[in-house]
Amino acid sequence: MTWPTYAPGPWFPIFNRQLDDAGFKALTPAEKVMYWYLASEFNSLGQFYRADVDLAAAVKLSGRKVRQARRKFQRLGWLAVVPGF
Repeated sequence: MTWPTYAPGPWFPIFNRQLDDAGFKALTPAEKVMYWYLASEFNSLGQFYRADVDLAAAVKLSGRKVRQARRKFQRLGWLAVVPGF
């Protein structure tokens, strides 16, 4: 597969199998934005640490919603979380 070279800035493909996944379909729009934000950060940085409060500010969600979504992603096996500092 050849990736297009015309896209400015960091980007990543979204695959049909992700969009068709029952777990992904069950996410709220805000949770999908958060998931894609985390995927984008990982694609740019590799493994990284992001405090819930910083993530909440970046995706315009409450800290409570960020924690709920993070737990959901972990249950689905899409996210590995190691407690930070």
